[in-house]
Amino acid sequence: MDRPSASGVDIDALERETGFGWGWFIVLGIALLAAGAFAFLNLPSVATTSLYAVGMFMLIGAVAQLATRLLAPKWRGTGFLISSAVLYGAAGVLLIANPTLASDALTATLASALILSGVMRTRLSAVMPPLPGWGWIAASGLVTAIAGLAFVHFLLLRPAWLLGEVLAFDLSFQGVSAVAFGLALKGHRGAMS
Repeated sequence: MDRPSASGVDIDALERETGFGWGWFIVLGIALLAAGAFAFLNLPSVATTSLYAVGMFMLIGAVAQLATRLLAPKWRGTGFLISSAVLYGAAGVLLIANPTLASDALTATLASALILSGVMRTRLSAVMPPLPGWGWIAASGLVTAIAGLAFVHFLLLRPAWLLGEVLAFDLSFQGVSAVAFGLALKGHRGAMS
């Protein structure tokens, strides 16, 4: 039988609707903590590797665009598609050939994404039902936004480890918040029994 919590939220119904029980939050948190620990142990290489990976994905995207051109040879927009593929491929080659040169633009983009993601996660905590542990979601959003602001602040200094360090910290804090949220849901469920 479903019983609403003191906050009025039916935890059983929430788990049935989402298929995502408290245990999965703990699994997610442990995975994020492991990724954060790995990143902390490999700071310089995490930053460089992430730039190489973005370059490789851009090259894959360029090849996919060219393949689309071959599959649709009579399409009127093929000139734009080929131009886009060439530019995308050139950017990918630039990233792979000289990741330091491309790091400023990527760092600014990542800073923007982190700030926006943090604001969105903080806003999510304000509109989600009053579940136990909701404050961890808000704190996680705040830390992510602060990480984005750190990227903006250190953008001009360009230390090779900055990308890796801030991402490692953010991954670790997201892991802690997911585990804490899962444990709070578990404790809330036990208190209802």
